[in-house]
Amino acid sequence: MKNDRLNLLLRAAARAEQTSDETMPFGFETRVIAQWKRNSGENSLALFRRALACACAVVLASFALSYHTLESSQSTELAIADTAMEANFTP
Repeated sequence: MKNDRLNLLLRAAARAEQTSDETMPFGFETRVIAQWKRNSGENSLALFRRALACACAVVLASFALSYHTLESSQSTELAIADTAMEANFTP
């Protein structure tokens, strides 16, 4: 009797459609988050240094571009604004 049921179940399983389970195993997400939290204290200083270096690079690049822009357009736009300001402040 048991063999008949077992054979019936095995034949039904063989005929069943094969589907792939694409979900993560139980507890995988918890293990990944726990390891990330454990290692986050060690890398926070390195991350801060990289962020500071990138911020300094952006500041220097923006300063260089703005200085180049001021040097090239000083003869026209700034001269007009400077003349207008001098005309308003002279008695």
